[in-house]
Amino acid sequence: MIAAASISMVRAGEKAHLYNACREGSFVTIGWFHTPPRDMTRWEPDDVLSWMAVDYPIGKPHLHRDGTSTPWTKAKTTRDANQIKRFLFLMDEGSLATVAAPGLETLLVGRVTQRYDYRESSTLGSVKDPYLHFKPVEWLASIERRDMSDALVGYILGRRYTTVFGYDDAAVADELRSAL
Repeated sequence: MIAAASISMVRAGEKAHLYNACREGSFVTIGWFHTPPRDMTRWEPDDVLSWMAVDYPIGKPHLHRDGTSTPWTKAKTTRDANQIKRFLFLMDEGSLATVAAPGLETLLVGRVTQRYDYRESSTLGSVKDPYLHFKPVEWLASIERRDMSDALVGYILGRRYTTVFGYDDAAVADELRSAL
């Protein structure tokens, strides 16, 4: 039995624009504009925070896609580092991953088949903000929105500003496992 903590959502890009690529390519990926643009294969958990401290120090302006900026805070740095750490270190081979279609119309559930895959020449995303970090996934099931419980939909929508998160609610995790 897979524990709730070992089931992770990885968003398919802004507004789920990479959903079809994830589904057809059998992967999940991260690549928001402040993920490390380098191979993290040999990184340890502390390396993520060290990188954030150098490239995104607290107080440095955090540029948003709309052109505005706010300073990096300890909370934002920690949240982003934890998402990268979850992707790199908690989504081991055999753990479950989900990815949602636009509008949460479909939720794919699959098993991670490899720990981490760096793709230096990825064509996903933009030249400035490419998606370089992947977890290969074997998709095992899909759940249509009409078949999702209100609890599952609420859980996912309640984390709409988080790219990578775990399903820490036992009932929600059980619903995902029952789809397999």
